[in-house]
Amino acid sequence: MMKGNRYIVSQRMAYILLALGIMIVQTQVQAVPLSVGSGAQFENSYDVRVHVKVIDSPCVLSADSENIEVDLGEESKKDLETHDYGAWHDFSIQLTGCNIQTLQNVSVSFSGAEETALPGRLALNPASIARGVAIGIYYNNQLIPLDNSTDWIPLYNGDNALNFNARVEKIGGVTLTTGNYSAAVNFKLSYQ
Repeated sequence: MMKGNRYIVSQRMAYILLALGIMIVQTQVQAVPLSVGSGAQFENSYDVRVHVKVIDSPCVLSADSENIEVDLGEESKKDLETHDYGAWHDFSIQLTGCNIQTLQNVSVSFSGAEETALPGRLALNPASIARGVAIGIYYNNQLIPLDNSTDWIPLYNGDNALNFNARVEKIGGVTLTTGNYSAAVNFKLSYQ
């Protein structure tokens, strides 16, 4: 590879192409002789593929909210059998740099494997040892059934915290089995 100004120009061009979001559709490698004779030099030319997704979003999802971990702690089998649900555990989706000039509201929906014995709740991952429970996700003390959306939540210029609660809920008519458990859920933000 040739060093010097030509390399720097090619490197800058790659950054410019990335910044402009131009997608180059063909990858090719060329060897072009720069001079003829016994001391011939070759220059390699490469293309870059760029994929861009343009979105209309008044806010940016905080890096802390890209992979949220909610620790539901420990729940007593006796308490779950008595009360049918565990303690509330708070979590937030953080939105930053919101500019509500054109879109002023957000709605959140959660999707994942639904527990058929307790509709709207999240099923435990198959590798979980515990049995007889599911996970409920709530906004303003109201269950957000999976694949349903919250009501429209007003946004404010700047940073916004969308606060939710999760809890373990007992499945009726099923024997509780103690042990570790986990579940996975995705969320989607819609704006208006």
